[in-house]
Amino acid sequence: MKYIKNLFVLVISLMAGMSLVGCADDIVKERPISNGRTIIGEWLEVSAEGNFKTYGTSKYNQDNTVDMWLALLDVPSSFYYNYAGTYTLDGNTLTQKYANPMTGENVTEVYTVDVKDKYTMTITAPKNNSTSTAHRVVDTYEVKVGERRSFFILDSYFSATSYQSTDESIARVEADGTIIAVRRGLAFISATSSAGTAVIRVVVTDPNNYIDDFMSFMGGSINDVTAVYGNDYIETQSQGVLTERTYALLDERIENVIFGYASGKVLTATATVREGVDKDAIFELFNKRYTPVSVSKTSGQYSTVKDGQKYAIYYFPGQSMVVYMIDLTNPDDDDDKFSDEDYKQYESLLLMGTADAAADYLGHGEFTEEELEDGYFDYDIPDNEIFSSLTVMFNEDPDDEEYMQITTIQLMTKANISKADIEEWYKEHYQVYNELNYYNDDPRYYIYFREKGARCFVYYSFRPTKK
Repeated sequence: MKYIKNLFVLVISLMAGMSLVGCADDIVKERPISNGRTIIGEWLEVSAEGNFKTYGTSKYNQDNTVDMWLALLDVPSSFYYNYAGTYTLDGNTLTQKYANPMTGENVTEVYTVDVKDKYTMTITAPKNNSTSTAHRVVDTYEVKVGERRSFFILDSYFSATSYQSTDESIARVEADGTIIAVRRGLAFISATSSAGTAVIRVVVTDPNNYIDDFMSFMGGSINDVTAVYGNDYIETQSQGVLTERTYALLDERIENVIFGYASGKVLTATATVREGVDKDAIFELFNKRYTPVSVSKTSGQYSTVKDGQKYAIYYFPGQSMVVYMIDLTNPDDDDDKFSDEDYKQYESLLLMGTADAAADYLGHGEFTEEELEDGYFDYDIPDNEIFSSLTVMFNEDPDDEEYMQITTIQLMTKANISKADIEEWYKEHYQVYNELNYYNDDPRYYIYFREKGARCFVYYSFRPTKK
């Protein structure tokens, strides 16, 4: 976001410099502006600077209105804008008016346009003498993943000599113009000929898939992610234990996806759903596709098995809904007294970052003043054979930069379930940390026990870091 506000007016300016002939107050018939060629229709501009990319289309109508779409990919986020404006043309001087979709500010821009051929146009901003190139969008294809479609233009003078895709991980194009839909998202396929370069918008759909394409990487190598999504990402450390790789997506449903990995293995995936997406439909789809563990109006937890591996899926509806997946690779043991899911059901709370996120997931509601002062809140666990309640502990110092960050999850067993009843499972599934019976799921956190009467307390806590 740090560049978007500053660059937005410039981006809009470049995207807006494609217009139909008109006059200041009255709608008039179109006049040619260069070599007798028209600019009625839709045009595409693409620009890139490092991880910052823009895709913009402007559709010019006979009534002197223009419909515009702009996508900004500023890793780690991506943004879609649909807006409209009006324009007039005096010779080759274009004046365009619109409301900035980010700020609402009314904007008037002036450009010089030059139609080079039927499919190519340049737009120059006199203010800074910058010039950009736009290509005509001749069609829109909506195809499902795996389908093929031929690039076709109704123009007997257009004979393509080469093709190119803006994102081959979404839609790739073969030498003969065959378009292949690879994964959900939006791509533009351009064809170049002696008559110019024409573009077809390709919308790849996968109606029943929200997260399966992300889940396919769980438990695998981060290199497999790179092979599909490429090198346009940023990486950060999560609590000093996981490396999180974020990709901004040109996808009408998903804003971005974050893959968390350690030692080269993908352990988590987090997808942020765009505002306006029907969240009730996602609930309905998840309830059909996955096994509900704990589902309410405010959150959902599911489990699923794919290729012999078990996954937990958490999803938190909010202004931007988040779907969080974690790899549970330990196989079920029929001889165990309790299931693996009972042991690991709330383990991932530690990786949610803030107490607010954990509270939203658990349906805890607003914090009381006492909870904020004490730095913890309690939760009664339903439908678990081992644990009856948990406590989320967090940094309670509002002056600390890590305020509200989760530090420890405490799980209390049910009555008469002792350390001896559950310790063997932890020994089999985790490495011994030291002689004090600490265990860890390296490299994220460590686990330890405290007994009190007939109950046992299990703690999940981040490993201390050296300063």
